[in-house]
Parts: sequence; C-alpha cells; structure tokens
Amino acid sequence: LAWDRAYQVPPGYQLRVGAPELRQTYSYVTPDGIDQERADPGEQWAFVPIEVANPTDDATTAPAADDFTLFPSDTPYDRTALTEQPIYQGQPYVTTTLQPERKHRGYIPYAIPAGSTVDDVRIVWAAPVGGGTVAVSWQSAGLPPYRGD
Repeated sequence: LAWDRAYQVPPGYQLRVGAPELRQTYSYVTPDGIDQERADPGEQWAFVPIEVANPTDDATTAPAADDFTLFPSDTPYDRTALTEQPIYQGQPYVTTTLQPERKHRGYIPYAIPAGSTVDDVRIVWAAPVGGGTVAVSWQSAGLPPYRGD
C-alpha cells in the first residue's frame, strides 16, 4: 500500500501507516530545558506514525509494535528504544485494548542506516490470522511489491 492508506485487518480493525520521518537528531525536555539526542554514526532515526481504528461494535486488541518491521533495504530492522521522549513526535505506539469506534495513534522509532530515504524503506505488519499469516507492506510507489520473507 502507499503511505497513509488504510488496510482492513480480517479481525476487524483498520491499520494506517504514515511515511516515516527521518532524523539525525531529536529534541527532548530535561529538568533544565531542552536537549538533543544525536543518532550513532552511520545511523538515523525513522519515526513511523501508526494509527489503528476499531470500526466494529466489539472491543479488540490493537497489534503490538513488534508486529511491525521496517526494511530500509533487504535487511529487516526492529524498533529501537529511545533514551528520552522526543518533542513533537506525539506518543510512542503501544498495544492497547481498542474500544468500539475508537482510534489509537503513536509512533514507532527505528534506527536505520544514514542516507536511507523514505523512498528506500517499507514497513511490514505481519500476524497470524485464521490458520495463516497476513502481511501488509506500506511503501513509496517506486519500490517493488513486498513478497514476504
């Protein structure tokens, strides 16, 4: 799917993944003011916005952040832990019970190779559903379709 397109997951909820925001630094609040964290040499951060909506009449569990994997090449990258909470990124994405007609938003941070662009990356959500696996890829139009592991 293109960035920011919704996908209706068979259990009923909708996933929407926005284009990653790629950054070498991010700002955070300290007791003394605002400070910055810099990515390790050769890396940058990708902040990926995730939205889950529950259009059903029943509560459902939103997928876990670990169900999403970022691919800035053929190598998968798992989410990374940040030392401080970035300003202006909103809330980190966490699993939650999603009540009917509600939405849940957040970002998932990844440390990826410096020099990667939004057009180079894709994010894949995969989960077991009904005896099989469903995998959905969000990416820029220039990348070939995701074909699985």
